[in-house]
Amino acid sequence: MCATGQGAQRQAATRDGTGSLWRALAVARLVLLGYAAAVNVLQWQGYQRPGLAWVVLAGIAAWSLAAPWLYVAPRRRPWLLAVDLALGVGALLVTPYAEGAAMLARDASTIPSYWIAAPVIAWAIQWGWRGGLAAALVEGAVGLSVRVEHTSTTVGNIFLLVVTGLTVGYAASLVRISALERAEAATLSAATRERERLSRAVHDGVLQVLSYVQRRGAEIGGPTAELAELAAEQEEALRGLVRGTNYGTSRPIPAVSDVAGLLQLETSRAVSVATPGESVPLPTHTATELVAAVRAA
Repeated sequence: MCATGQGAQRQAATRDGTGSLWRALAVARLVLLGYAAAVNVLQWQGYQRPGLAWVVLAGIAAWSLAAPWLYVAPRRRPWLLAVDLALGVGALLVTPYAEGAAMLARDASTIPSYWIAAPVIAWAIQWGWRGGLAAALVEGAVGLSVRVEHTSTTVGNIFLLVVTGLTVGYAASLVRISALERAEAATLSAATRERERLSRAVHDGVLQVLSYVQRRGAEIGGPTAELAELAAEQEEALRGLVRGTNYGTSRPIPAVSDVAGLLQLETSRAVSVATPGESVPLPTHTATELVAAVRAA
């Protein structure tokens, strides 16, 4: 039961196509954590409160290990993102008390160092470039507030945060669009395969027999005229079933539609539609307008 639930969560997490980005972020967290640990090892002897610095670093490490598992469930992501950003901001705010003013005056690295890019990336994946930009600006403002002097290095690091948020956010948006297009293409492909299956199952001989009954009944007249009319109605319904496409109201509107199949749905006793023997894909908006124009005519 637990494995099934976890599998469903993973499937939901990757439905929008960003699953690979979240997995990449998990790896990036560990890389950034390793860099932050190395920086603190090199400069901890100059800290005013080294114990506090190691506590902060331990908290960052614990979160970096737990976050990939917590982020699997999409419903938890909004508050997890808030915790993620709060942890980065908190680590920056603790830096002056742990390192001391003397260390910061020498332009020493903050306790989280480049690890603060991880929350920015997470926000960018979830909310696009706007989320990445917002998180970068928040952390950048806090980073400036804890510095004694605003050097070119500090400004450059904030600029890198902003660029990271914008770039990853834009990439995440493209991934979502691509996933949606693939889903629409898969829907159209499935509908096409279903029509082909029906076409093979319903032999052309059935349509030919119905057409023959219609013609002969009309020629003979009398009581057989009613039979001819019924045969004509069934022939039209069968042709529409074989060629028509029905996506259903619960499915997303596809980007591309088969205009030939849509036109076949307009077939009636008074209207005869002749289309190619294969699908004629057009953008859904264009296909809809074309069918509306034909219907109005």
